[in-house]
Amino acid sequence: MANARIYIPLLLTLALLALLIAAAASYGTVSSQSGNGMYDTDGDGLIEIEHLEQLNAIRYDPDGNGWPDRDSNAEAYVSAFPDAAQGRVCSHGSCSGYELTRDLDFRNPASYASGKVNSKWTEGAGWLPIGFGESPFEATFDGNGHNIANLFINRTTDRDDPGSAGLFGVANPSSIINRTGLSNVDVMGGEYVGGLVGSNDGDISNSHATGSVSGVSGDGYGYIGGLVGSNRGTITGSYANGSVAGEYYDIGGLVGSNQGTVISSHSTSRVSGGEAFVGGLVGMNGGRISNSHATGNVLGEGHVGGLVGANGGTIISSNATGSVSGRYAVGGLVGSNASEINSSYATGNVSGEDSVGGLVGDMSKGSISSVRISSSYATGNVSGDVIGRGRVGGLAGRSEGEISGSYATGNVSGKEHVGGLVGENNVSGTVIASYATSKVLGTDRTGGLIGTNYGGSIIASFWDIRTSGQQFGVGEGESTGAEGKATAQLQSPTGYTGIYRAWKIDLDNADQDFDDTTGVDDVWDFGTSRQYPAVKADLNGDGVATWHEIGGQGRPLPTPTPTPRPTPTPTPTLTPTPEPTPTPTFTPTPTPTHTPMPTHTPTPTPTATSTPEPTATPTPTPVPTATPTAEPTATPVPPTDTPEPQATPVPPTATAESPAAVILSEEDTPTPPVRIITVVVTATPAPTPETTPTPIPESAGGACGLQTGPVLPGAVTANLLLLAAPLGMILGLRWRGRRKR
Repeated sequence: MANARIYIPLLLTLALLALLIAAAASYGTVSSQSGNGMYDTDGDGLIEIEHLEQLNAIRYDPDGNGWPDRDSNAEAYVSAFPDAAQGRVCSHGSCSGYELTRDLDFRNPASYASGKVNSKWTEGAGWLPIGFGESPFEATFDGNGHNIANLFINRTTDRDDPGSAGLFGVANPSSIINRTGLSNVDVMGGEYVGGLVGSNDGDISNSHATGSVSGVSGDGYGYIGGLVGSNRGTITGSYANGSVAGEYYDIGGLVGSNQGTVISSHSTSRVSGGEAFVGGLVGMNGGRISNSHATGNVLGEGHVGGLVGANGGTIISSNATGSVSGRYAVGGLVGSNASEINSSYATGNVSGEDSVGGLVGDMSKGSISSVRISSSYATGNVSGDVIGRGRVGGLAGRSEGEISGSYATGNVSGKEHVGGLVGENNVSGTVIASYATSKVLGTDRTGGLIGTNYGGSIIASFWDIRTSGQQFGVGEGESTGAEGKATAQLQSPTGYTGIYRAWKIDLDNADQDFDDTTGVDDVWDFGTSRQYPAVKADLNGDGVATWHEIGGQGRPLPTPTPTPRPTPTPTPTLTPTPEPTPTPTFTPTPTPTHTPMPTHTPTPTPTATSTPEPTATPTPTPVPTATPTAEPTATPVPPTDTPEPQATPVPPTATAESPAAVILSEEDTPTPPVRIITVVVTATPAPTPETTPTPIPESAGGACGLQTGPVLPGAVTANLLLLAAPLGMILGLRWRGRRKR
């Protein structure tokens, strides 16, 4: 008995110690599982950037995995993340990028971990862009909608540094930049210059830059854009605002040179350039632009456009509204076009000297067979004047391509080769199913539709004799296919009838059979008998082509169409929505589900007597052997059937005080005191039987909403102690009993 008095407190102490270690271990496990490391607390695989020093450290780990790329950079990298465990910012190596946790400002001491503004980033050469040719940025950067203010860069090719300037210098195809804003940037660089990225091959979305961007290149070329200098990736839902300027080529309000894709993006920047390829949105386009627009004024020498300076790619459903001025190849939408423009328009004033057009300045066939404008128009800014000395047109200054299903309404004035639609139409040029209502003023070779037609084709196209002030459709050359009509004649047909019967043809040859009578295009909305035809398209993808999806086109916006939509809003039919007020059905459903749960607690006492029939007689007598036999029967019962009362025998066997109590006893000892000796609480408290019947939702990371992770050594030790203490106790008592015998 004396030995028992020694062993029992000792074993109880060991059990309590095990519980303490288990609690500490579980706490450590939870804290380590809350993220991938000290700097990825939300566990999304993105290292959190809170200070500008950490933003700067990205250059040492451009793939964002939490390790610096070179050993020489390790010290600088880790110094920006001082709390990183063993120098590793992302503990499990599963990180793939970075994210901003707040707004940052290069001129605000609060944005620095040091509490002091770093003058190296605000003066002199300024910020060194992240990523260059040998080590490009190739991770994810999520701004989370936060803003970085007052970025300053003054780096040209004359300096000993990379030629790409921007917050990021070079971003490779695997990079993703999302929801990142830059405000009040002041960026000057050499070859590839952008507010956000100098040269981009990756994906940029929902991002913007405002401020001043300029480029000075000693090599005579450069790619200068308000957001991106050169783009071979994808830009979606992004914009730039401010001013963009360059000395030589490829200067754009959003992108300098685009060989990739620009979708649903815009620029309001003022753009000015040197020699050529200057655009309100893109300087030079060899890729695809869709659902995008520019509103800023554009100034340049040659190949100057309100949206694109020079186009060798595809432009769909885009527009420009700013004024444009230059010397040659100047257009309200595109300066020079060598590819396709569809469902687009321009409304700004355009001025130049040669090849000047309301939509396109110059259309050159070149090596591309498909050079065309379709379902597009130019109106000028209410009365947008196109002023020049030669080859001036309301839609195109000079054309060697195809113009179909398009029109112009702005005033046109020039010296020679002046036309309401086209200034000069050359041998390979074709005008099909188009019209002009422009007022036309010229001194030589001036026509209501075309100024000069040098062997080109005209098919079913019209000009308004009254509004143009011109009696002849073509100033010089073949005029077959050009017809002058009065205003009423152009407005009265409300469908493909009368003079517009010939417009119901296959304009785009989409079926590739070169037969105008098959694959007919329906690109016109004729409106009322007092409206000119307007082009239409299905740009929003709802299956219905409408004219107002391509701008206002001089018509009042369709107030009738919104009125049918409000008619559903008189929804007395919504009074059935009180039908969800079958509250009777709602109240009964909770009550049946709630009632079985409480029944678990009352049932233990009655069912204990009924269910275990053989063991009911030993239970009053304190024979412990009956208790272990009841425990195995109780454990399989809950899985088989939860509502069965067989789950309830478990509590009676463990006494009412604690269902998780383990009763240790001796079979051989006749005296009851020995049986009572040890009650060691080892398992969870009473809430566990209550929680087991109700399903507990698990998070994506594991049970209890914790993310799965490695088991800590402390947890293993605690579990071993919890197992060892009761086993040691049982063995000790049995050995003592045998020794007594």
